[in-house]
Amino acid sequence: MDRLLLKSFIRYSTIIAAFMAVVSSFILFKDIGLPPFWGVNSTYVYIIIGVIASLYAAFLSVYLTRLRERRLRQQRIFIIYTYKDRNKVCEIVHKLRDMGFNPWFDVDEITPGQIWEQAVMKGIIESAIALLFLSENLSIKDGMVSKEFEMAMSTMMSRDESFSPIIPIRLDDAPVPEQVSDIHWVDIREGNGYEQLKKGLNRVLGQT
Repeated sequence: MDRLLLKSFIRYSTIIAAFMAVVSSFILFKDIGLPPFWGVNSTYVYIIIGVIASLYAAFLSVYLTRLRERRLRQQRIFIIYTYKDRNKVCEIVHKLRDMGFNPWFDVDEITPGQIWEQAVMKGIIESAIALLFLSENLSIKDGMVSKEFEMAMSTMMSRDESFSPIIPIRLDDAPVPEQVSDIHWVDIREGNGYEQLKKGLNRVLGQT
């Protein structure tokens, strides 16, 4: 509730500031004769009001933009998978986006020329939670998957202490690795798989 009140205050303050700037400009442009303020020429007063209002509106606009960007980063979902499952995972990522989530998927995020490992680690730092896609093709102990898993576990922090920063997603009947055996996983093949995943993500990300 406090966050909503703050956002409403900032939004309406921006509107009022912009309105003041427009009114001041209109008065100056039309050269409307107004009585002086405490002995000061009203023209100078409205110039000052217009400048202050314009600067205030610009400041709030920049602040809101950065606030949205920060919130977006905090709600990113890092995708950990093996490339052998790329097609399956890509389909799930598209469905996550359709559900309103913002996954960090290396296929879309890493551009030619970037240093792979640094880009991945930056993605983990900017994400709030990770999805670990389990299959017979994946081994948590091998290569980049191991690095991504370990850094995600040590870097991310769930808003709810009863939740892990990683949600395991089963793609087939492969055994669940010991490292995540105590975390309640989601079988995406089940009829309510996406609904269960959405419920878990909303809880961890603090959405309603």
